[in-house]
Amino acid sequence: VRSVFEEIATRGYDVRYYRLPVTPLDGHSWEQFDAIFDICERFGTDPVIFNCQTGRGRSTVAMIIAGVMRFYQRKVKDPVMSDSLLDNEHQGLRHLVKLVTMLPNGRAHERRVSIISDFTGETSSISARIKQAFRQEVTPMGLRLLSRYCRLVAFSRYCEQRLVEKSTDATSFSQWVAKFPEVQAVLNSVSNVTALPQPL
Repeated sequence: VRSVFEEIATRGYDVRYYRLPVTPLDGHSWEQFDAIFDICERFGTDPVIFNCQTGRGRSTVAMIIAGVMRFYQRKVKDPVMSDSLLDNEHQGLRHLVKLVTMLPNGRAHERRVSIISDFTGETSSISARIKQAFRQEVTPMGLRLLSRYCRLVAFSRYCEQRLVEKSTDATSFSQWVAKFPEVQAVLNSVSNVTALPQPL
């Protein structure tokens, strides 16, 4: 991939290449959220292209991170009606319910992440895959996706504070999470569940 972008640059196009190694099971760390935020902020509203080996998970989360940022940078209006994971009652979503309850305007943040997720495509949409994974019972994959989804909902609130409210209380997402122990506890609780060894 690097060679492709280097070739494009030699033809006179103004492109930049960044590599952020993300393992499929672990998902994006707080620092990787911050790295994508910094890149998107540095280049304003310029187009961003994401690529990963499989194209379902790592690049999808990165696209949603950028999409959430662009939502606030471009001051996009919320759609009048949009889907929400919380429209589908399931006991496995209790972590998400708790997070949405404690975040200011939490329901709106969850809906924004849901609709931006759907824009990534029918097969890669995290919200759609969570619904499918939770159709009957909680699955390890469903919990793993839910962990990423909860982080994205919290990230939406962080972006609102940084880009709209111009708050300087936290200069990174990782710092912001650390300032809200109750939010961090919910996010960690989902991650801890997904980290439990699964029966063979």
